[in-house]
Amino acid sequence: MPHTASISRPLRCSSLRCTAISRERAKGDWFAREVLLRKTPLTRGGWLFFLVLCVVLAISATYELVEWTAALATGSRADAFLGTQGDPWDTQKDMALAAVGGLAAQLLLSRAHDRQLSRLS
Repeated sequence: MPHTASISRPLRCSSLRCTAISRERAKGDWFAREVLLRKTPLTRGGWLFFLVLCVVLAISATYELVEWTAALATGSRADAFLGTQGDPWDTQKDMALAAVGGLAAQLLLSRAHDRQLSRLS
């Protein structure tokens, strides 16, 4: 049963699940950043920041397409599978949160990531 803030506005997930999702997105951000730093001629700066954000959004968009495909395959059971609870803007909100998570992870964690990478070299 979904958690509800009020009768008219149900929440999509518990705070623990949302925190776990945010941690997974931060890990994806670090993975993309590390691969781009190690395997391409990119250096730290604007292009790296932009491309890492693009990778995060591409992964999020791919997941949304998988959800959409599952909704087409399951037909009337799609709402139960997706958990959108009738929110027509669910996909857009998910993509926006992926962008915010990608930006926040890079702004807050890139120095720590750089320190870890320098220890490996």
